[in-house]
Amino acid sequence: MKHIYFIFLLLITGFLSAMAQTDTLAVNNCRVNFGQRKAKNRQIDAIIIHSTYYNWDGAPFLLENIISVYRAYGVSAHYIIDRKGNVFSLVGEQNVAFHAGAGIFPDGTTRGTNERSIGIELMTSIYSSPTPEQMESLVKLAANIKQRYNIRYILRHSDIAPDRKTDPWNFDWETFLERLKQTNRRIILKNLPFTF
Repeated sequence: MKHIYFIFLLLITGFLSAMAQTDTLAVNNCRVNFGQRKAKNRQIDAIIIHSTYYNWDGAPFLLENIISVYRAYGVSAHYIIDRKGNVFSLVGEQNVAFHAGAGIFPDGTTRGTNERSIGIELMTSIYSSPTPEQMESLVKLAANIKQRYNIRYILRHSDIAPDRKTDPWNFDWETFLERLKQTNRRIILKNLPFTF
């Protein structure tokens, strides 16, 4: 009887330990039908991080405003993270999102930045930094993507297009990379419905 009790304790301990090493990130479904192209068997090996805001009259960090600009220009990203850290899925990862434009990877030869990458937009402006909530969500989202794909590059928009892009703005890149490196929990995306 003692052996059965001991085995039971080991199983429970292992289960609780595995549960303690996972974390979840809620992702709101806000799919758009522009700024993307259907693709088959994408070979994703990069994450590209951007900044975005609505720079016309109106609320600069209102999701609807930002999406209206994307629609006008025919662009999008896979994900956008608002100031409260809420994550919105705009384009399915299986599809190509038009977020990076013309660019080149650090190896100097690899092109096709949209085709091989997942784009993440942070709602920030040239006058504001990412919030702690945004950084927390970004770390979790990037960790989840890394756990699912063979990611070779994690880059800023300015890394692939330094002559024309400066984002993400006011971003502590080294701290982000260090936090991502130290994230050893398994991150699970919890998909939520969203009415836009």
